[in-house]
This record gives sequence, structure tokens and C-alpha cells, in this order.
Amino acid sequence: MHISTKRRHLSLAACLAALVLAAPVSAARADDAKSLDRAALDQQIYKTLRDVINKGAELYNNGDQNGCYRLYEGAVLALQPLLDHRPNMQKAIITGVDNARRNPDLARRAFVLRDVIDQIRNDINPKKADDGSKPPPVAGAGKTVWEKLGGEANVKQIVDDFVESAASDFKVDFDRGGNSPLTAEKTKRLKQLLVEMISANTGGPYRKYTGKDMKTVHAGMGITEEQFNALSADLKKALEKNGAKADDVKAVLAVVENTRKDIVEKKAESAKPPEEPGDDADKTASVSGKVLVDGKPAAAGKVIFHPEEGKSTSTDLKEDGTFELKALKPGKYTLTVEAGPAVPLKYSDPTKSGLQVVVLSGKNSHDIELSK
Repeated sequence: MHISTKRRHLSLAACLAALVLAAPVSAARADDAKSLDRAALDQQIYKTLRDVINKGAELYNNGDQNGCYRLYEGAVLALQPLLDHRPNMQKAIITGVDNARRNPDLARRAFVLRDVIDQIRNDINPKKADDGSKPPPVAGAGKTVWEKLGGEANVKQIVDDFVESAASDFKVDFDRGGNSPLTAEKTKRLKQLLVEMISANTGGPYRKYTGKDMKTVHAGMGITEEQFNALSADLKKALEKNGAKADDVKAVLAVVENTRKDIVEKKAESAKPPEEPGDDADKTASVSGKVLVDGKPAAAGKVIFHPEEGKSTSTDLKEDGTFELKALKPGKYTLTVEAGPAVPLKYSDPTKSGLQVVVLSGKNSHDIELSK
């Protein structure tokens, strides 16, 4: 009999939840079969959710983003009734599942639920209760990113500051060299669409973005990677200026990052000017290695080399986590890794990844070890 992918992942999640419940029940006192050792239950949930995270990351990295999302969804829904001693976590699960289901980006749904799973594990971490005291509550547990950003009034202020900053940033070239001037009417509409986009992806009241798709809106504008990066930097400043916390800044920037492929236009090969002799004369290095996440190979994604000056260069990860980059200029580089939910967002930010290598002429070998 055929079983759908969705049902398979929900069944797996339900089995995991059953295992969680079985351990503490068997450990209960013989004279009180209904008594449930909450400490043992928390410990078992903490361990089991780690297995759920690893299985979900494996599915995601193998191209099954929907499978990852469904596994996470099934796991938190199956565990929700077991957390009656932690009502804040039950509320966080309900809110997180609702936010994930309303997110139009399928890949982002897995990230939304991964945040919920991380909240649960942080709240019930057995190490927090070693002194016999009650673990401290998770700050903001159950709140959506939209709420943590300050709601509609503060998001509108963030958007106002962002548009003002980007419009005057020559690195962004907001009006495309004066060919697309921002009238008062256009500015008002743009700001409304930006509020809708943030809301639709962070659990706000606007559940749908009403504008055209990103590819259609930006077609023919010739937006470059550098201009997109400058735009993201202006948004980051606006978020921080208006009190957004680091994790919430990352969440909003991740939404923007998902639009990069539809906004940035790659130049056609035929349109590239001929290279001047000697342009690659100093690119005499090559780098190879493997990306490991908690000791396991990252099966998909890419590694990006950011020089101290000049353009960044990236290379794709192979199935065994290895990578190779040729014709690289010797020098000092900051590395970032983009490999789905298995890798924390900090490793995709060159200012926070903490990954640096010195590349010498000739062949270089550098393994990259990451931790969750």
C-alpha cells in the first residue's frame, strides 16, 4: 500500500514521541503507575529532539525540504500534549506551527519549526536544572518574530528608516541612475509592500504579500550582487536602530536573502568584456577541504571565500561534504557556509562566522568544522 511522504514523516515523528513517553512512564514508581517523572520526560524529549534535528537536516540537505518541514511539524505536534507541565512551550508550538503553515516559502517553513524545536530544547535542557531549581523561561517564548520586532508601528518605522537609508546609498543605486525615480506615491506603495513582506514571513497580521513577484518587479534593472549586499546592510542597520535583537535581525535578513536569486541579474557571458592580459596572473592558489557539522559531512550547500578586498568567490559542496576552489588569489580570507538548517545562520554572515584562513600560492587544504 502506498504511503505519502507527508504521512511517512508524520508517522516517524509520532513514533519518536511514543519513545519519549515510554521511558519516563517505565521509570515511574510502582505504587503510582500514573505518576510521570517530569525530569526524566524532559531529558528524553531533549535527546529525542536532537535526533529529530539531525534527521530533518539530512532530509533538507538531500533536497527534501518538504520532508524536513513535515518531520519537524509532526514531531512538535506529537510532543505538544506531553508538555502540559510547560504551557509556554505548548503555546510556542501552536504559534510556530501556525506561522510555518502560513509561510509561502516552503524551505522557510522548516526554519520556523527548527526555531520552535530549539526553544523547547533550550527550555528543558537538563543541565539548567542541575541545582534542583526550575529552569529559567525562554525570553519571548511563544512570540512571533513580528511581535518581537515591535508590531506594526515599529515595523513601519524600520521600513521608513530602511527606505530613507537605501535611497541615499550610492552603493544601492535605488533609483537606477535616475531612470526610476521614487515619487511620493511610489514610495508609499513600496513601504506598504515591504511591511506586507515582513509580516507574511514573521507571523504578522498581513498574511499575504500583494505585490508582483520579485523576478518580475526587478527584471531588467541589472541589480548586482554588490548592490544587493548594500541593500541588505541598510536593512540590517534599520533593524538594529529600532531595537531588533540579533536573532530577529537574522530572521528578517534570511527572508531577504531568499529573494537574491530573483533580484540579482547575472550578466550574460557574451556581454562580458574581454579580460586584460595578466588579470589572472596572480590567481595561483587552489583550496580543497571538507565541511563538517558536529563531525558529520554537510551534504549540500556552498562555501564562500571573502577576501579583504575585492569580490567573493564561492564553490559548491559535494555529497560527501568536500569542496575545491581553483584559481584563487593568495591572501587572507573570511569564510561563510550556506548549507540549510543544519548550519546555524551565524556561519552565513562574514562578520560573525569566525572562519578565517590564509591561502598560500599552490595547493591548500582546509577542513571547516562547524557546531550547532
